[in-house]
Amino acid sequence: FVLIPPPDVPEVEDKAIFSARAGEDVAAIELKAEVTGTYILKMGTEAEVLGEGETRNVKAFAGQEKRFTIYLWNEGSAPISDVDFYSSKPKDWEVSFKPDKLASLPPLTEEMKPTKVEVTIKPKAKAIPGDYMVTITASGKEDRESMELRVTVGTPMIWGWVGMAIVAVVIGSLLGLFAKLGRR
Repeated sequence: FVLIPPPDVPEVEDKAIFSARAGEDVAAIELKAEVTGTYILKMGTEAEVLGEGETRNVKAFAGQEKRFTIYLWNEGSAPISDVDFYSSKPKDWEVSFKPDKLASLPPLTEEMKPTKVEVTIKPKAKAIPGDYMVTITASGKEDRESMELRVTVGTPMIWGWVGMAIVAVVIGSLLGLFAKLGRR
């Protein structure tokens, strides 16, 4: 025998009495019904992380930390317990979370706001400029949610200035050489 409660029913313990009659004989049994509630873990990002679909975009520089915030909320009717954070990342990259664990994530109400988690991604120092995939996962005892990030690694602006300085020195040297040889 299966009882299916509506999705918004909170955790509750109740009893049900079932009886059967055959002629004058009656038999009854008392059953305990435990409604555990529903668990729907959701994850979102702030405006700094672009995109809303399956993949979001983050810009970072090789060897430098990039910080941004993700938001977690529970659209279910019962708390999600022991939420840990994990990442799947390229070799030698660092990904950290603050806080790194949530004891409980209660159902979202009108008075509550989503829980903020600060994420720090640091590509390895010698990362080749380009796009890399990082997957962030929030996993509780009752539900889990993952988000894919496309991390676009660029080179710091200092290398652009170094390149322009080298070009300026080469052009200056050539102009000096032409000027010196032009007088002869």
